[in-house]
Amino acid sequence: MHPRNAYIRLNYFYNETMGRFIDFRITVDDENDPELGKKIVEHLTYRKLQAKKPVVWFIGGSSGEGKSYTAIKIMDIVNNLFGIDTVEYLNEQLIYVPIEYATKMNNILFSKDMKKVRAIMIDEGRELLPAKLWYNFVNQAIADINAMSRGVKSLLLIIISQYFKDIDTSVRRTITYYSKCYRPLSGSKVSFTPYTIWEDDRDIDNVKLRKRHIRGYITIRGKRPFLYIPNRLWVTKPREELIEIYESTMREKKAAIIRRKLESILQAIEKELAPKYEKIDYLVNYYIERPDLLNLFLERTENNRFVLRKEFEKAHDLTPSERAEFKRRLLDKLAEKGLAGGKK
Repeated sequence: MHPRNAYIRLNYFYNETMGRFIDFRITVDDENDPELGKKIVEHLTYRKLQAKKPVVWFIGGSSGEGKSYTAIKIMDIVNNLFGIDTVEYLNEQLIYVPIEYATKMNNILFSKDMKKVRAIMIDEGRELLPAKLWYNFVNQAIADINAMSRGVKSLLLIIISQYFKDIDTSVRRTITYYSKCYRPLSGSKVSFTPYTIWEDDRDIDNVKLRKRHIRGYITIRGKRPFLYIPNRLWVTKPREELIEIYESTMREKKAAIIRRKLESILQAIEKELAPKYEKIDYLVNYYIERPDLLNLFLERTENNRFVLRKEFEKAHDLTPSERAEFKRRLLDKLAEKGLAGGKK
């Protein structure tokens, strides 16, 4: 076979398999090219968006393993390829808390100022929401991205969550990439393991969702291409200015949500306890103003203690704790007026 024909057939094979069995095709100057990781991310995201295909990237891992920083790093690469500075747009692209989702998504899709923005990231919010609400929110966001990408513009959605099970079984089929992060105790780099999600339909009646390591062909100039399957990529921290923006805004947003939750909890406690204390206040004030009635339910024992008669407890339907609270507050009021002394 003529070398030219062999090259054409190889080229045809690359083009036909890209996106199905092969995720990237990269040319580098040497095998230690420091830009290799960026070039892989470019092929996994930017090339698909250019082809008007949505990209949904799930990044999982335990708390503190570097998930958010890794996602910001990916988003920074994509933004640069589309000619925008992440410093200027990060707060508009990053959904710190779920209540921001509708507004920020609308801006990215329809605002003229956000025309070049093609990536959005949902930071983990499981600790801020009940599990069911977080589950519903994440799945709705994925559905929106897939729908809007067909009608408006294709987007990269990065979802940060500890558990892949937060995504509904049927929605998982629309996930493009699944990744796990792990940050060793020694060193600041994050071990990032990216997988492609694919459907195994060899048994058409029992289609299964599977994952495989990303893989592609790398060509070192002047040499033949070879298949490259990275088990992991090592990710450094994002730019310092991005970290500062993220950390300060994240604390502010999540603190506001936590404050609201605490306020609602306190309101619920007050609502639960208020009737009890209002009832006791009313009874104490009523009998303090009518001291002549005290002998009907309050008696002094031989050891100089005051005891509430059982008839009083039954008449006012008091629980043991309400009875004790009433007695304490009544005797305090009587002591203030000089009407009671001795042991309580």
